[in-house]
Amino acid sequence: MFLLNAGVSLCVDNKQACLYTVEVMKDILLPKPICNLETKISLANISASDFLKDQVNQALDSMPEYVSDLFIEATGVKQYMEDPSCSRSSAPYSQDPSCSK
Repeated sequence: MFLLNAGVSLCVDNKQACLYTVEVMKDILLPKPICNLETKISLANISASDFLKDQVNQALDSMPEYVSDLFIEATGVKQYMEDPSCSRSSAPYSQDPSCSK
């Protein structure tokens, strides 16, 4: 038997603790015949990549808003975000009336 445990973590810096961690699988027993070490494990109708994608999507969907705020701040995007957002009809986005072609 093999004992399978797996988790997914959201980390933005390898020198700091991860922002979010979710346990995907815990103590899943997979049979493996002792007499034939070349036997491959086959589980019908199961895709590990699809399963992990679903787990990550569920984790991200349930992630608290403050975690996404931390991510935006950690990546440096926050400095470009204004509240309220900028108006394209006002300076510096509007064309200067004193300039003409």
